[in-house]
Amino acid sequence: MQLKNKRRESATLIAKKLSAATGALLGGVAPGVTHAADGSKGDWDFETAVLYYAESGNRVNAVEPVIKARRYLGDDEFLDLKLVVDSLTGSTPTGAVPTTQVQTYTRPSGNGTYTVTGGEVPLDDTFHDTRTALSANWEKPFSRFSKGNFGINFSNEFDFRSQGVNANFSHDFNQRNTTLSLGFALENDTIDPLGGIPLELSTVASAAAGGGNEDDGFEEGDDDAYEGAGNDDLPANRRATSDSRDQVDLLLGLTQIISPRTIMQFNISHSESNGYHNDPYKVISIVDAAPGPNQGEPLENIYESRPDSRSKTAFYWETRHSFDRDAIGFSYRYMSDDWGIKSHTAELRYFLMMDDGSYWQPHLRYYQQSAADFYRTLLLNSEPVPQYVSADYRLGDMTGITYGLKYSHLLENDKRVEFRLEMMSQTNDPSPGSRIGNQANRKLILDTDALIFQVSYSF
Repeated sequence: MQLKNKRRESATLIAKKLSAATGALLGGVAPGVTHAADGSKGDWDFETAVLYYAESGNRVNAVEPVIKARRYLGDDEFLDLKLVVDSLTGSTPTGAVPTTQVQTYTRPSGNGTYTVTGGEVPLDDTFHDTRTALSANWEKPFSRFSKGNFGINFSNEFDFRSQGVNANFSHDFNQRNTTLSLGFALENDTIDPLGGIPLELSTVASAAAGGGNEDDGFEEGDDDAYEGAGNDDLPANRRATSDSRDQVDLLLGLTQIISPRTIMQFNISHSESNGYHNDPYKVISIVDAAPGPNQGEPLENIYESRPDSRSKTAFYWETRHSFDRDAIGFSYRYMSDDWGIKSHTAELRYFLMMDDGSYWQPHLRYYQQSAADFYRTLLLNSEPVPQYVSADYRLGDMTGITYGLKYSHLLENDKRVEFRLEMMSQTNDPSPGSRIGNQANRKLILDTDALIFQVSYSF
């Protein structure tokens, strides 16, 4: 009996050491930081952070303040609270392809217009959104070997609302060298876009048909005139004022201590969602297919149409290894869905510890994705319009790489300040057959280069 108890204690110490040595690699608390559990019942830990994200070419810019609070309730029981407020501005692709002449487009609300220079990818340069998200999580042990986590979350934007609940249960066995976990989450979303829900595959109103004041922008409150309106009061290309989507997520995880210095984690997750999956602001161009000087020129733009359900399955593997002082973490994720998208994500982090408890953390991430079955950069007027089609580049073939460096500095009384600077580069490929006529030598999809900077303070 004493031998078994010593083995359990040894396994626990190994797990704690690896968790501490690699916590900074995985976004957790870094070595040297005191948890509330090390103090008295009722103690709080706080972390504040501000993230800045900026895409080149005056595209999307985001500022995201975050506040996290963790309270120790006693007996390994915790309460976690998190508040996120982010603001996004800039230009966003609509899905339309370039034209020869300067074009004027109607804004998403139907009130107002914007112009795009000939030969350039159409971007709506008045994108603006603000999101507030609040979540709470309760961590409760059931025994020495089992615990549960129960959470609730809310998110609100001017055209989108979300609420959800989640739970996760874990159990240690095999002398606490192995942990099995099971989790689930339920989420309900309400989509309330500017001007109402577009009728799938309907023609986007042309600016010539009346677009209101050119100074009108893509701003919160632009669709006040549609609030409370019945379907009969909507424009012909709108079918409702709002729509909804439900999602269920399941996760099965296994964490295994391989050696005194190495730990592995395996997760399999599955997601089922039903309801409205379209992006109400995305369109696709129908171009002239006839040979001649106008071949490839857009004739009209129509709203996209996606399936009303989506099923996703993902496999995740992560390995963490602790050296005498430093540590390294590597992870790989594979995702496949019934839309035809397959993605691969690989991440590498190295943890370089300083003598004073500070550390440096280089980071490298690679992402590759195949296109959805219904992804098309454009449509030809010589072919029938398919039931499902989208020109949203986020559903197309893409490759991205992110690299950067994080520095964490330990202050007095276990306070900590951290700085993270990363660069992201993403390339996107148009769908086969898109380079036709005048589109042959044009840039159909813009690549994305972005800078990411974050500063955080823990106390």
